[in-house]
Amino acid sequence: MTPQSITIASQLAAALRERRSRLGLTQAQAGANVGLLPKTISALESAPEKSTIDSLLKLLAALDLQLVLEPRESHDSGSEW
Repeated sequence: MTPQSITIASQLAAALRERRSRLGLTQAQAGANVGLLPKTISALESAPEKSTIDSLLKLLAALDLQLVLEPRESHDSGSEW
């Protein structure tokens, strides 16, 4: 998977949905090994800004992803913030 720069919640939602789909997992399957309910996976894939960091980190683990923080290369004028 190519690293993605995510600057707004909708980009995160789409990336999570796409990764789960590429792995061929249902929401129930993705959540089963990390203790998340399908409704929590659904919330992360539709409005991640309303979910907890703990839930996000669990889903990232289930999808074999990691969170990496790094400085922005340049100011993104299209950013939500």
